This record gives sequence, structure tokens and C-alpha cells, in this order.
Amino acid sequence: MRQGESAAREPLLDGGRSHQGGSESLRRSPPQWKKWVSMLPLLYILEVAFIVALTVWRAEDGVLNDAQAWSIYALAIVMSAYFLLASLLGYWGVYTRAKTQEAYIALWLPFVPVVIALVWFAASADLRVALARVVDGTADGTLRMGDQKWFIALQGLRVLALGSIIKERLGLFPFWFAYLTALPDFLFGLSAWILLAAFGPSDATCATALAVWHLVGFVVIVPFSMIVLQSGLPGVFRIHSPKPGNELIYEFPMSLGPSIVVPIFVMYNLLCAWRLLVAQQA
Repeated sequence: MRQGESAAREPLLDGGRSHQGGSESLRRSPPQWKKWVSMLPLLYILEVAFIVALTVWRAEDGVLNDAQAWSIYALAIVMSAYFLLASLLGYWGVYTRAKTQEAYIALWLPFVPVVIALVWFAASADLRVALARVVDGTADGTLRMGDQKWFIALQGLRVLALGSIIKERLGLFPFWFAYLTALPDFLFGLSAWILLAAFGPSDATCATALAVWHLVGFVVIVPFSMIVLQSGLPGVFRIHSPKPGNELIYEFPMSLGPSIVVPIFVMYNLLCAWRLLVAQQA
């Protein structure tokens, strides 16, 4: 009888230990809610608010007329509509579907907002003039180097790519993408703050050197990060299968990075490089 009672107690005791062990295991696993913690929506707001604020400033200074200012406001509205669409597609899981990822999504999705902007840029003379004057700070085609500090500071926001590296340490982000893409992006953002602190753009700053710096910020993303991302996705370009996989990048809200936030950063790089090289040739 005592043996039976002992046998009856042992499963209860063992079950308690198993339950406790399971709880400890759950506590040690990365909390899944952390994958929803992202600075990407805020970064998009800052990107759009930046160009809108500069446009208002230039218009008040008489650098832009109403038609030119509204061409930028209209582009910001269209980009915000695309941001909403990209958010919904990411939230609904469209980007994580097998058929979508097998269509080499990393090689074309970042170009969607770029194509929208370029088509508008090519079609609208007001937009071309407005963007040039917003960067230059003048209406006569000369470039005020002192105003370039605002565009450098905007690129400094790319230090927030550090969040992707932190997520990788928590098991919520692909290893190779974190260190081959997010880390260089973080370092470029850090270089922006070093550039501002150590030198600061002025009329004596070499426009060509600053243009090259912006082009480095472009190359960090295009094509390098796109290749790294696609190399871990389904298709003929796949050369590795990380755990967690690169497919994780297309889960909401991280999908906002390749779909719109990062492309806007590199469009700013190209915009500034264009005006700096034009100024250098003048």
C-alpha cells in the first residue's frame, strides 16, 4: 500500500517538475511580442516630415512658388498612400507567401517607391525644380553647403539599424542579414554624426567628397543588401537557409524596411549626390 501511494505521488511530483521546467523554458525563449517593436513607422514619419518641413521653409523664403511646393506635398501624399498599402500587405502576410517570395521579391520590391518617384520626377518640371531648390537652398542654382547638415543628420537616423542587430541577438532576426546589411547601415549612420561633429558642412567643404559619401550610403543598400537578402530566400539565388530565415524580414512591421523606409533613405542619398555634383561642376 505504501508502495502504491509512493508510486501515485511520484507522477505528481514529476509532473510538477516538468511544468516548472516548461515555464523556465518559456521564460528563456525570446518573447515574440518583441518582433512587433520597430522604429520603422517612426522613421517613415520622420522621412516625410523632413521633406515637408524643408519645403515649407523654402517656400517661406521665396525659393519655391506655390506650384513647386505643392508638387512635393503631392509626392509626399502619394508616398504616404503607398506606405499605407505596404503596411496592409505586410500585415496581411502577402509578402511572406511562398509565391510572392519565389518571385524574387528582394530584387524588385524596393524599387516600387523609387519608380513612383522617378516617374513623377520625369513628368513634372515643377517637381524637378522644387527638389533641386530644396537641396540647394537657393533659387539661382547655387548650393548652400551649410544647409547640407540637415540631410546628413537625416542619414544619421540609420544608426537605428542597431535595433536589427539587437533583434538578432534575441533570435528574432537573420544572422547574415544583420551583420552584412544592418551593421554597415548602422556604421554609415554613425559616420553621419561623426561628419557633423568633426567637420560640419560649410562653403569650404568639398562637394565631391560629400557626394561620394552619399553614394556610399546608396551602395550599402543597392545592390549589396538586396543580394544578401535574396540569397536567403526561395529561388535560384538561394545559397543559405539561416535560422531564423530571411523570410522574417517580410513580416510586418519589418516589411516596411525593404518596401519603403530604406528606399526613401537611398533616394535622399541620390538626390543630394546629384545636386552636390552639379554644384561642383558649376
